[in-house]
Amino acid sequence: MIITRRNPNPLIAAIDRVHDRVTTIQTIARNFYLAVLRMRYRCPHCGQKMKVHSPTTWRCSCGVQLDPTIEFQPSPCCKARLTKKVYHYVCTQCGAAVPSKFLFDERLFDADYFRERMKESRERKQQLRERLRKQLADSRSKELELEDYPQLDTIPGLEQDLNRLIGTESGNDVFAFNRSETFCMTDYHRAISTLVNQRGVLFSQIPALHPSTPKDRIWRFITLIFMEHDREVHLRQEGDDIWVFKRDCDEEIENLK
Repeated sequence: MIITRRNPNPLIAAIDRVHDRVTTIQTIARNFYLAVLRMRYRCPHCGQKMKVHSPTTWRCSCGVQLDPTIEFQPSPCCKARLTKKVYHYVCTQCGAAVPSKFLFDERLFDADYFRERMKESRERKQQLRERLRKQLADSRSKELELEDYPQLDTIPGLEQDLNRLIGTESGNDVFAFNRSETFCMTDYHRAISTLVNQRGVLFSQIPALHPSTPKDRIWRFITLIFMEHDREVHLRQEGDDIWVFKRDCDEEIENLK
């Protein structure tokens, strides 16, 4: 049988009516139960009947507001005052759980307790983020102050290794490294910063700033090494090429977690 709005299933319609009647009977029974309790327990301040504001709160016209379970129901084990926990009441002396007779079919929900726990949780997360940010800031090395330009011949074999890196040999005069030319890392840093993002860019796709391809590749690579040291970018080898990704503080925090 196809169920439509115009021709509902008779069984479903009957179940809905049963549910409505059960809900009505439950409401009537709850109101009657609480009315009997209100007749038995009066305001401790003025002796008047109190109104049920919520399952855990009764109010009086004189201004008194209280939890009836804590105020009127002692623990059966120690005859001591009850106190709220997360979802139930307990004896203040022995800690035994005590069901409340002032709750009809509800569970105890202490809104103040959960509100305070959520506040503490947010504060802990904020403190963790601040602590991680401080750790990242403290872990960064100080700025490198050079008294003179680096000389390739101070490290034996460095020039030959750099030549092999860019695919040339030191004996080739066409690609010979001219030390008289000035390397401006600021220009390369500015160009790379405007191009790189979290999605990444290949090293070979970074536009050249110098007409000499070997020199430009060396200067680009040196700039990227310093940028990775300063945690501005993240480098990842990809075959004969290198992926360059932008690195931010949120990524550092997630890696520390």
